[in-house]
Amino acid sequence: MKKHSKLIRGIGLAVLLAAVFLSLSLNDVVRLNPQMEGVKDAQAASTAKQTDVDETIAVLVSPEGVPETIEPAEATETWNAEGLETIDADGDGTAESYVLTYEKFAALGGTFAKDKFGAPKTTEVEGTAYLQGKVSDRGNLWAQMSGWAKFVCTLAPAYLPLIVLGAALFLLGALLVTQRHCEQQGVTLGRYLAEKFAPRKVLKFISDNAIIVGILLLAAGVSIMRPNFLSEANFRNLLSNTAVRFIIAVGVSGCLITKGTDLSAGRMAGFAACISAILLQRAGDYANKFYPQLGNLPILPVLLLVLAICAVIGAINGTVIARLKVPPFIATLGMQTLVYGVCLVYTGAQPIGTLQTAYTGIALGYVGNRMFSYIAIIAIVVGCFMWFLYNKTRYGKYMYAIGGNENAAEVAGINTTRMKIKIYMLAAILYGLTGFLMTAKSGGASVNTAQGYELEAIAGCTIGGVSVNGGVGRISGILVGVLVFEILKIALQFMGVESSYTYIAQGLVIIVAVALDLRKYLAKK
Repeated sequence: MKKHSKLIRGIGLAVLLAAVFLSLSLNDVVRLNPQMEGVKDAQAASTAKQTDVDETIAVLVSPEGVPETIEPAEATETWNAEGLETIDADGDGTAESYVLTYEKFAALGGTFAKDKFGAPKTTEVEGTAYLQGKVSDRGNLWAQMSGWAKFVCTLAPAYLPLIVLGAALFLLGALLVTQRHCEQQGVTLGRYLAEKFAPRKVLKFISDNAIIVGILLLAAGVSIMRPNFLSEANFRNLLSNTAVRFIIAVGVSGCLITKGTDLSAGRMAGFAACISAILLQRAGDYANKFYPQLGNLPILPVLLLVLAICAVIGAINGTVIARLKVPPFIATLGMQTLVYGVCLVYTGAQPIGTLQTAYTGIALGYVGNRMFSYIAIIAIVVGCFMWFLYNKTRYGKYMYAIGGNENAAEVAGINTTRMKIKIYMLAAILYGLTGFLMTAKSGGASVNTAQGYELEAIAGCTIGGVSVNGGVGRISGILVGVLVFEILKIALQFMGVESSYTYIAQGLVIIVAVALDLRKYLAKK
């Protein structure tokens, strides 16, 4: 069994994560079907089969495609909330109002709310006038559920046992792995654990990770004083914010590992956000449209164009740094100002909104539970790709070699000039992806989008163990650093700290993180 200890640990972790995911997905099914609130997991499927629904649901209808003369329509579909777009119509920070196309609204047999003159009532949200309507939800709850919802409800009784089984297998695998280490070192398990968790080592770990430990302790205190800090909505907000910032931080990490930096990251992401917003504006809204004659462009070609533009800017950064030997700080500071100026000239400093529904839907879509949003999944894919690139390819080996000793890397035959250009190009592509996703998430863009994100990215990298002295840094550490930095900001908000003071806290964290990194570097020397 000891030979398969890592396999047992891996299976346990997989079972545990799968069970937690399905359990959270069940919570989302309950959210979409309030009739199931308070029902035990074991009775989820049977309750849904026995429940009949008869209620009226208020919705908002997109103005696109609404005819001038509205005729009553008979229902040809039944109501199902899964997959529908939701927006924050009342400004409370929660997207709970369903948005339907007129085609979908008519298929559900919906009726518009009328004002005293007989015209449909409207509600303006983010510059778009949505029509107010109502649809009927009648029928058997189980029959209305999607196949995924039925699957989640059917397996509900098994979730708790699976969580317990997964945790037990994971702990068993971890124990067997530890036992193998003990046998290899010829010590008992007790002695091994005593050495591993000796006070000296624990204190060293705390001092090396003082910021992470401090912020987590702050978060623990806030969660006690403000119980809603641990709510699902807050976790969802935390993951969404972390996902976007993680992508830009991963881009900056390559520059830091090679003893450089990139101060143009935020402005480049903002420029990408503006281009994305301009090209993916909704057709027909000519009053607010940047290019009035431009129709609805497909999303993928626009994304590729945005990434290509950013790649060119990144190549210029890399060329100036690698070939002209301009210090990265100066080169990217100049590019930051240049890109901002181009963005100001191009957009006229005007905010851009009224985006295509399919584009904003990228930020609203999710898998299973709203915590697993498309943006979070994209961030995970980017993280896995970058982990593979850093650890399993020549790209990563050459990058760490340059960061460790650039002269030695050149002697070893590495083309450091070409490598640096590639690093800054890849970083810029990730900035472009960040800007593209930020626009989808916020529903618009301006020249100030992503302002200051480069400092947050550098802070997240440094907190996560990426050394400003080069040659050191892991993707997992960057994720932890960005996550902890976001926890700090949200914790301060829950404590009621004025937003102006949060910048002071963030600045102090950056200074302390770099100081601790330098201390570790000097200690190694």
